[in-house]
Amino acid sequence: MTETAGKILSYIIMAIVMMGCVTLILGKMDDSVDAYIRDEAVKFVDECRTTGRISAENYYNFVTKIQKMGNYTIELEHDHLTTYTVKKDGRAQIIKDTVSTLQPDLMQYMYKDDHNEDYPMSRGDSLTITIKRKSSSLGDLLLFSSGVRAADMATLIRYSGPVGYTAEKL
Repeated sequence: MTETAGKILSYIIMAIVMMGCVTLILGKMDDSVDAYIRDEAVKFVDECRTTGRISAENYYNFVTKIQKMGNYTIELEHDHLTTYTVKKDGRAQIIKDTVSTLQPDLMQYMYKDDHNEDYPMSRGDSLTITIKRKSSSLGDLLLFSSGVRAADMATLIRYSGPVGYTAEKL
């Protein structure tokens, strides 16, 4: 009887160890996918910043790459720098402000009716991308049950930069 109990216990321990190995492997795969998505997001935003426009074709290709990796929400925001003059106490005062264009308006501009059009930006504007994971992967579910990656379930990346400037010019 003790021999049977020992075999059952060894099988249970072996199953726990194997489950732990699978969890670690899936967690590493998720980390690799997350790194890939971050790299692609940085490349896309930097390309838009240096060209001064969001290409409808490049945006479509970028979203396609990201969606192949899983279920993600992609948010773009363009902040246009504006200045205007206000008279106060008989003196002219120049005010700087930003006007934000959010994702729905960007998409409506780029994908009009039956043709695609690039979205223009001006030097000094800012482009921000935010990517969030919509659903958990199997690795997240296994690790989440142990509380390891609870903080990683929200925003994967939020990246922003000024339009018209490159690292060499800063």
